[in-house]
Amino acid sequence: MSRPKIGGSSLWGSIQSVEDLASGVWFVTTAGHGGVKLDRSNNAKIPEPSRVAGGWYEEDCDWCIPFLVLDLDWGTKDKDLVRKIARETAATYHPAFLEEFDRTYRGRPEPGKTCRLTSGKGDPSIARGDTWADSEIKSDDVEGGAL
Repeated sequence: MSRPKIGGSSLWGSIQSVEDLASGVWFVTTAGHGGVKLDRSNNAKIPEPSRVAGGWYEEDCDWCIPFLVLDLDWGTKDKDLVRKIARETAATYHPAFLEEFDRTYRGRPEPGKTCRLTSGKGDPSIARGDTWADSEIKSDDVEGGAL
């Protein structure tokens, strides 16, 4: 999908504004509402139980899902604050999603930061592999920053 257009159609009516948040991610407003719109590629990254057909995520309750999964920051310098608010919103409106998100992404270091892995055999909360020796890696060294 290409960028939504002003005057085009959204889940909430005629689009009045479109803000680029990231490649294939937009914040769309209408006369009375709005939300986050994901292209197909980004929407496919959302876990199935929480994925919304068409990639429209409502601005009050659902925006937190793509923001956490895609690690979006709304262009602010205070990414920790955005993440905190997204987690609080998810805890209120999507607790099962947040629980699964934490299980899936536990151990994921912040971009550019070092994480020390000291797991024994087959610890699925840390690695998909069979065994990890003591080592230090940076999230930048792993595709997508996920361990």
